Amino acid sequence: MRRGRLLVFRLILGKVLTATTLLFVEGAFGLMLGHPGLLARAPSRLLENFRRVYGGYYRQIVQAEPDFVVYDPELTYTLRPSTVFTHQTSEFRTTYRTNRMGLRDTDDALRAPEVIVVGDSYAMGWGVEQDEAFPQVLGDLTGLRTLNAGISSYATAREIALLDRLDTSRLKCLVIQYAHNDLEENASFFLADRQIPSSPERFHE
Repeated sequence: MRRGRLLVFRLILGKVLTATTLLFVEGAFGLMLGHPGLLARAPSRLLENFRRVYGGYYRQIVQAEPDFVVYDPELTYTLRPSTVFTHQTSEFRTTYRTNRMGLRDTDDALRAPEVIVVGDSYAMGWGVEQDEAFPQVLGDLTGLRTLNAGISSYATAREIALLDRLDTSRLKCLVIQYAHNDLEENASFFLADRQIPSSPERFHE
């Protein structure tokens, strides 16, 4: 009888210690998210583990939110057209206003833009408000009609496919924002034996 009680006590104690440890880790993780400067002197191995956990479990991405995107048979998805939504994470809270093509820009920007920026979340404006995204800043600085055609996670192959749908009649400059992880998606695009859209050839003239 005494042995049984001791076993139950150990099981309960183990669960309490486990829960306490998890709460401590969760609290520490939340503290570091709110104060990233705390990670400045962290060992590289700890920092890498932090990035892995954050990227896999904490980082809320736009394309994973069903209210923010719609299915597209060629591009997999676009942002939900002609809508306004708020993307909130543990790091920031930003507002998206999309045009009829499902891009984070206005309908007016679709009309014969002089500059088109294609890319992924960097171009789209991850973590910043719409007027702070670099395509909008570029347009303000140059005075040229600039279209932000960046969509989170897109690699070059999908960016060119998207470009084929846009008005390029007055295009003066195409900005292709490239990221190191584009290579994997581009390779799978070609391995799937999909044809490249005709857009690039229009700019060789």
